[in-house]
Amino acid sequence: MTIGVMVNATEMAKPFGKLTADWLKTRQTKHFLKAFSDMKKVISADLVKIIKGGGGEQGTWMHEDVALEFARWLRWIFAK
Repeated sequence: MTIGVMVNATEMAKPFGKLTADWLKTRQTKHFLKAFSDMKKVISADLVKIIKGGGGEQGTWMHEDVALEFARWLRWIFAK
């Protein structure tokens, strides 16, 4: 699978007052990432990248499909 578009989940979370780290540590998220990586035949580390430091790229970046699942956690209305 080509990794495709990566989304800055840190910026997604800011308007909701939530942290990506909180989502990433849930059991449901861990199961989702494992199942998704198995299905797409990629390693989880390619689906979620945490970049620290400057350069304008810092933050938690997620594959676009993972970011959709993250959006559902940010606000229940996105699950509809």
